[in-house]
Amino acid sequence: MAPPRSPGRPRGVPNKITTTVKRSIEATYSGIGGLDAFIAWARENPTEFYRLWAKMLPLQVQADLKHSGAVTIIVETGISRAPDQSDSVAGCRPKSP
Repeated sequence: MAPPRSPGRPRGVPNKITTTVKRSIEATYSGIGGLDAFIAWARENPTEFYRLWAKMLPLQVQADLKHSGAVTIIVETGISRAPDQSDSVAGCRPKSP
């Protein structure tokens, strides 16, 4: 007969290793200059910053649309780009100037 199973970590209680790693990253962030250093790095490395920023965006957005016509979604980034440098997503087209 197998021994009874442990109930495991209660729901909602974070993993101890994850908590420790997050605290270590926060301490390191503060130790290297915090927000001011991060902003300086982001200005020097905009491509890497936006890669990091994009990973923080939700992968899926849910909406309940009660609309029978076409829907246009415009994402304003605040980044100036030449007309030929617009990013596109399959099935979407950039807003015309």
